[in-house]
Amino acid sequence: MPKCFYSLRKDHVDGPPMQFARVGDKVVHRWECDSDDIYKFLVKDCYVEDGHGKRIEVVDPNGCTTDPVLLSDLVYEPNRPTASAESHVFKFADVSLLYFQCQMQICLKMEEGCRALTPPRCTTGEYHGSVDRHRERAKRAINVTVTPDRLKSDELDVRDQISVFDIDEAVDKLLTTQHNRANAAGSMLYEFEQSNGDGVQSVCNSITKSDLLMVVSSLSFLLLILMAILTILLRRTNSMKQIRFF
Repeated sequence: MPKCFYSLRKDHVDGPPMQFARVGDKVVHRWECDSDDIYKFLVKDCYVEDGHGKRIEVVDPNGCTTDPVLLSDLVYEPNRPTASAESHVFKFADVSLLYFQCQMQICLKMEEGCRALTPPRCTTGEYHGSVDRHRERAKRAINVTVTPDRLKSDELDVRDQISVFDIDEAVDKLLTTQHNRANAAGSMLYEFEQSNGDGVQSVCNSITKSDLLMVVSSLSFLLLILMAILTILLRRTNSMKQIRFF
């Protein structure tokens, strides 16, 4: 039996995993199995939950999305065991974590064991609800002979989660973090000065006396060099004027 995974990706199906997002950001849902060529799968019964009892169905038991505004139709890649769908991040009120949960039904490709199962044929174009999608699936399955062996399949529960922030919330959290860090640094400096006040003062005094002489001597040396350069330039200028005069 293959191992299957569900992950949220940034921007495209092969993008990096997405753990944090803002409301309205594009996210790509990716389902995959590490199987060889003998297995296929159907993604179905997907829900978005807030962790407190609220849930929204986004993929029905037939593998069709319930509302294209929440989630686009799933695309099954023909050359690898991967399916994907796009959506834009939303959130429940007063909740920052979203939990996504799906079932992945695994089937054997041998003897057309997946023909009536995956990929689902869902209606496209204007959305009319899951009833039309169920009818399309039923029409497709009429001419398929289903034997007991072909009904054998396994279902896996897969899930992922993402932290969602409003734009204002993200800015406030960033500013709060920076403010807290600044306060923490100031407190540490204050405590250090209070506990080592005499030592700090003596160090500052010693540094001031020793470094002051070094700075003065260095500045004097630089001033002498600048004066020498200016003298040379003035002499050359005067020499050029005398040559032009003659």
